Amino acid sequence: MPQTSSKSSADGSLHEEVELAQQLEAEKTTNVRWSVRVKEAEEDKERGATWADYSDDINKQLEAAFQEQKASHVVVNYKDGHPYVIWFEMMVQLNLGTYQGRPVRRVITTTGPGSSTRASTDLAS
Repeated sequence: MPQTSSKSSADGSLHEEVELAQQLEAEKTTNVRWSVRVKEAEEDKERGATWADYSDDINKQLEAAFQEQKASHVVVNYKDGHPYVIWFEMMVQLNLGTYQGRPVRRVITTTGPGSSTRASTDLAS
């Protein structure tokens, strides 16, 4: 009989651990930001690439299209008024006025108890 009560006690402890893990997972927040590589000045080349986040509106538009997986690209009007095409497969932003391209990336940040993970989808590198 003592084995049964210890098994029951172990089952209760396992149940509590599962509930705690589920609660911690529910408290985590995941954010997705899209960014474009900005031009590097000569003095910045040693420090590596610099990335600039898109505005909240464009970020939402890019993420919605990316999640739907129906389109290979999205046309957006950025802050300078020029239209840009963002190609998801190549992870490139193309300026339709100058035909110059820049790499883009999708950064996923998860925050909360026991987490500070940062990963990115950067297929262009």
